Amino acid sequence: MLKQTIIGFDMLSDEQSREFIDVITIGGSGFHVQEFRPIARNNNIYRKYAAISLENGAMFQVGYDSMQFYMVIEDAAVTAAYNRHVGQSGCMIICDKNGVVVSDPGGHKGQKIESIANADDSSTEKYIYRADIYNLPSYCMYVVSEGYYIIGVLPVQEALFSKTVSLYILSFLEIIVFGLLFLMIYFLIKRVVVNNIYKINSSLAQIAGGNLDVTVNVRSNEEFVSLSNDINSTVQTLKRYIAEAAARIDKELEYAKAIQLSALPSTFPPFPDQTDFDIYAQTIAAKEVGGDFYDFYMLDKDTVAFICADVSGKGIPAALFMMEAKTIIKAMAERGLPINDVFQHANQKLCEDNNSGMFVTAWMGILNIKTGKLEYVNAGHNPPLVLHGNGDFEYLKVRSGFVLAGMEGVKYKKHELTLSEGDRIFLYTDGITEATNNAEELYGEGRLLAFINRNKRMSANELLPSIKRRYRQFHQRSAAV
Repeated sequence: MLKQTIIGFDMLSDEQSREFIDVITIGGSGFHVQEFRPIARNNNIYRKYAAISLENGAMFQVGYDSMQFYMVIEDAAVTAAYNRHVGQSGCMIICDKNGVVVSDPGGHKGQKIESIANADDSSTEKYIYRADIYNLPSYCMYVVSEGYYIIGVLPVQEALFSKTVSLYILSFLEIIVFGLLFLMIYFLIKRVVVNNIYKINSSLAQIAGGNLDVTVNVRSNEEFVSLSNDINSTVQTLKRYIAEAAARIDKELEYAKAIQLSALPSTFPPFPDQTDFDIYAQTIAAKEVGGDFYDFYMLDKDTVAFICADVSGKGIPAALFMMEAKTIIKAMAERGLPINDVFQHANQKLCEDNNSGMFVTAWMGILNIKTGKLEYVNAGHNPPLVLHGNGDFEYLKVRSGFVLAGMEGVKYKKHELTLSEGDRIFLYTDGITEATNNAEELYGEGRLLAFINRNKRMSANELLPSIKRRYRQFHQRSAAV
């Protein structure tokens, strides 16, 4: 069976391939098997093609070289014909199209028919003729089936002894019966080939659908064994490549995540010499890298800037955009610009060449630690929670501005708030409030506010790990938090 790939072949250019155009248009339910004939590329090669139509308008085709196919038929036909008699002492002889003996009771397989038969050349033009077979005058009759000559031989002496013509006719009817048997064997083999194609096609459809655990196991003959093994080997190689690629990607994501986290402040207390305020930050680690970030830095000895932001999207692109946004905002703040101008200039920079269409939500504050005056700007971010004195945390809800990198020319409004000793402010991203549990419930702002107020006496470095644990509990279970 031929296994090869031919791309760009015009099926209408050759008579042999043109027959299969009808198979394609059958719509998934037909098949066609050709007679042996020379192939288009080499007239010295004879091949039989069988094909079935697929549901998508394509077809699956298998080609048998003549010698391979004849060997399969010979294995079945020779055994059936070897001990078969015509009359009492006659026999069956099978020759191929070249006159080479395939089966005979005299053990001449592989020899030319002339070695056991002596007949007038003109007489063999007829279906019934006389010839010397094994040096014995005989009556001969032959039929042609699938390129083979099936010859029935009846010695003349036995025929003359027959008392009725019916016996003579009956003897030669055995040839016809065997011819039908031969055809049945042929069509049986053809059916097996077509059924095996269907089996392989079914397995290939599952593999193409993503099920790489399917094993092709069609082993009726050597060709299909080889094809099954080739497909299974290819699938195993593909699975190995996928596993290696997945492991490599996971490793690269670990490196990317480590690089991303290293860009965020992680040393606490960050300003050991500052006793007028305390600051603490923490991230909830995810498998993939993303765009959430925080930052804080001293602008001078009396002023601290802090920000909490979230880049749209996930993965490496979001992480890269996060690094760009973080760097630009810090550079603008350190230039001493008013906080609303910091966002305005950062927005303009981030909009330049933003072909990915990403944007950033951000809340930033600049606190004068001597006076407690807090100036802040909100660019589409979640409202922070603020605690005054011995009261409870409350959401600081003011009208927010447009997101960063969303549109050029946006102006942002500055807001002010005065913090006193003991006041606290809590910043977060929507990764907490929009988390869902197994019941598809949102964690929401209400649960976050209630949990923080129950634990408002905790220090910052105790409260954030507690929130992280409660977040994971809610994410993994359906219980309310």
